[in-house]
Amino acid sequence: MPLFGKDPTKFGRNGDINIKELAEVTFPIHVRLNVQPVSEAKRKASEAHASQGGMQMRRGLMGFITRFLGEKEDYMQAYPPVGDSFRRKVDLFDI
Repeated sequence: MPLFGKDPTKFGRNGDINIKELAEVTFPIHVRLNVQPVSEAKRKASEAHASQGGMQMRRGLMGFITRFLGEKEDYMQAYPPVGDSFRRKVDLFDI
């Protein structure tokens, strides 16, 4: 972002998002979903909400990379607590 004259600590329309701080936090990934089958529905829903990025998220180099590598979403399990014998899941409803 600094290469493009943007301050990563003042991101967003209101300048109230610190991307640098968010990038430094590591959260465990407990579920990884392949969202490719619903990508068109996601795109349409996103277009209806400017705050979600609309079409901008699927344009340019990052959009190409996302489509090329496959569209995935990662989630962290909050409850029930994850034990030591955890295995990564591919379904939000897999308990």
